[in-house]
Amino acid sequence: MNGYVHLVKFLIKDHNAVIDILTLKKQTPLHLAAGAGQIEVCKLLLELGADIDATDEQGQKPIHAACQNNFSEVAKLFLQQHPSLVMATTKDGNTCAHIAAAQGSVTVIEELMKFDRQGVISARNKITDATPLQMAAEGGHAEVVKALVRAGASVTDENKAGFTAVHLAAQYGHMQVLEVLRSTNSLRVTSKKLGVTPLHVAAYFGQADTVRELLTHVPGTVKSDPPNGASLVPALGNESGMTPLHLASFSGNENVVRLLLNSSGVQVDAATHENVSTQTEY
Repeated sequence: MNGYVHLVKFLIKDHNAVIDILTLKKQTPLHLAAGAGQIEVCKLLLELGADIDATDEQGQKPIHAACQNNFSEVAKLFLQQHPSLVMATTKDGNTCAHIAAAQGSVTVIEELMKFDRQGVISARNKITDATPLQMAAEGGHAEVVKALVRAGASVTDENKAGFTAVHLAAQYGHMQVLEVLRSTNSLRVTSKKLGVTPLHVAAYFGQADTVRELLTHVPGTVKSDPPNGASLVPALGNESGMTPLHLASFSGNENVVRLLLNSSGVQVDAATHENVSTQTEY
């Protein structure tokens, strides 16, 4: 999409080109212009009557295409005409904020919040129940996390699987995200669904550097609460009272096991509430 405004106008006005003609993926010219950041073409298409609400086969509107590709000015153009588009969802349940957060687009997130701050920070994916903050944390986008936290996004909200933003950052070893979240005093938060802390998650997924950092804020002896309808490790069922060492041992993460064994107070024979002791070959 090269942004040839005069050519687009010529084709539509002089040659009766169909303004909302669809590609095989059911995208309109407005989708393509938005996704390419061609704001002048977008303005022209809208002036000539293009459908701002057109959806492609993925349920994406032109504004979603703009957010996907970090074009905040194009998103702003659409929102100025239809502010409600800020909460429009795709077939996979994402709003514009979810898409921008997953892409790490701070400028788009900030633009969206100018139109509906509360809607953006509290939006939930209709399928996974994820918030934009959780998606930014999962993707390691520290600047987006910072912007959302500053705007008041909840760090303790859980997605459908029971993960908060802190748990997701711990799972994927995103240290910069954890550094941002440290200011919210949430590094010790326990998932209500899973009963585990971010340290448990980092230990289970073998994130040694993350475990090392979290141990400066959370004792290595911390035990899990009874899970509520879900389990971090399905094979362990409703087991509770587990330490990070239990989980690191279960998943065979030798480096994390050694790290935890050198942590103050951690005992190799610590038992869960159901009396199943930590068992490690290391």
